[in-house]
Amino acid sequence: MDNDNEVRRILLQLKEDENQSRNNAQESRQNQRNENNADNGDIGYAIISFFFPIVGLVLWLVWQKEKPSSATNAGIGALVGVCVGIIVLVISFLISYKLGTDIFESVMKAISQGVS
Repeated sequence: MDNDNEVRRILLQLKEDENQSRNNAQESRQNQRNENNADNGDIGYAIISFFFPIVGLVLWLVWQKEKPSSATNAGIGALVGVCVGIIVLVISFLISYKLGTDIFESVMKAISQGVS
């Protein structure tokens, strides 16, 4: 009788230990999911979005509700990247136009002096 009680007690303890380890595993998985979904507003998203604005736009659209801080960083990076791109494009156009007109004027001047 004493042995039966001891065996039952050991089996009960084993079941409790098994349930406890199962609960610990579930808590660990839940904590890992929460860490993966954390909204830390990493500046890396802004940097990536600056160089690849379309990526920033997509991240902003996808993360607006889930990760608002990271979405804001991605959106701002994309917006700044587009603005800088437009400014560089305009400056490049103005420089090329100026160089082109200077070359054209030099060529025309050389032609007119050679013909005269």
